Amino acid sequence: MGRKDSPLPVRIDPDLKKELYTLVKAKYSGLRGGLKLEVEAAIRQHLSLQHTAQHTRIDPKLPRVLRECNRIISRITTAYPDYEKISQTDLDRVIEVLEGNDPRTKKKWTKALLDYRYVELSGPYAKTPIYIILKHPQNMTLPTQVRTANGGG
Repeated sequence: MGRKDSPLPVRIDPDLKKELYTLVKAKYSGLRGGLKLEVEAAIRQHLSLQHTAQHTRIDPKLPRVLRECNRIISRITTAYPDYEKISQTDLDRVIEVLEGNDPRTKKKWTKALLDYRYVELSGPYAKTPIYIILKHPQNMTLPTQVRTANGGG
C-alpha cells in the first residue's frame, strides 16, 4: 500500500519556522522525524482545546466578561490540569485560541482575569509573569462587586 501519513504543505511566518526548527533540532538532534512529531503534537493540542471550548457550560446570566473569564479558566484547567500557576506564555496561548491573537486582546483578557480575581501575580518575575489560578471551574461564581449596566454593584 503506502504511507498512511498525509503531506500538509502550508506557508508559515519565517520567524515562527525558524523557532520551530531550533526547537526540533535541540529536542531531537535533527529535523528528520522530530518535525512531524512536534507539528502533530501542536495540532492535537490545539484541536483538543477547540473541542473543550465548544463543550464548556457557562451560565448565560453572567455578564459577558465573566462568562469569557470562566471559559478561559475552564480551558486552562482542562489543558493544564496539574497547574496551580500558569505563565504569561501559556495564558496567552489559551487566550489566542478562545479570543484571538491580537496583543491588545491578550492584554485585555489578562487584565480582566486579574481584575475579577480569577488569577493573581505570583510575586516578582524575570521575563514572563507567573499567575496563581484562584478560581477553578468547580467554584466559579459571580463576584460580589460586579458593576451592572445601571451602575449598581
